[in-house]
Amino acid sequence: MASKSTITIEFTNKSSVDCEFELVKELNGDKTQFPFGKKVYFDVLTDPEAEVNLTATDGTITSEGTGTKTEEDEAVAFTDSQEQSVKRYITSITSYEWYGNDKLGEITKKDSKTIQCTIKPDPADADVGVAIGAITYVTPYRRHAIVVEDPGIDPYKIMVVAY
Repeated sequence: MASKSTITIEFTNKSSVDCEFELVKELNGDKTQFPFGKKVYFDVLTDPEAEVNLTATDGTITSEGTGTKTEEDEAVAFTDSQEQSVKRYITSITSYEWYGNDKLGEITKKDSKTIQCTIKPDPADADVGVAIGAITYVTPYRRHAIVVEDPGIDPYKIMVVAY
């Protein structure tokens, strides 16, 4: 008879590299608890050139490849600088839209996590002002999966750690 016990996964970054973890909804569904013995897919979002190692408190982690995905409509405020950081690494900007004020020109990628607008914002200048841009961009990921066999404990928590 199959076990109905479930695992919950926590993610922690203990490396010197900036990285995030994200469960893969397309493969896992909207679940937050998972059955034992089945693959649970997650992405590590980081600089594609960075070395990131993974370990877990239980289970077996496998690499499932790399790819890119679209990060949609991240709101970025330009108030006193032409350059702003975004949440994730950028491969390319696919589109942007200004909310309200659109006087700061074009938004382009400067480096792996920085975007810039053409005109420097100036809150004291009514002809320029400040603005918020909604940025859609492509971000790289490394896909992994973890399988945990049933230890006979329910509920069961594990932790995946980047180091």
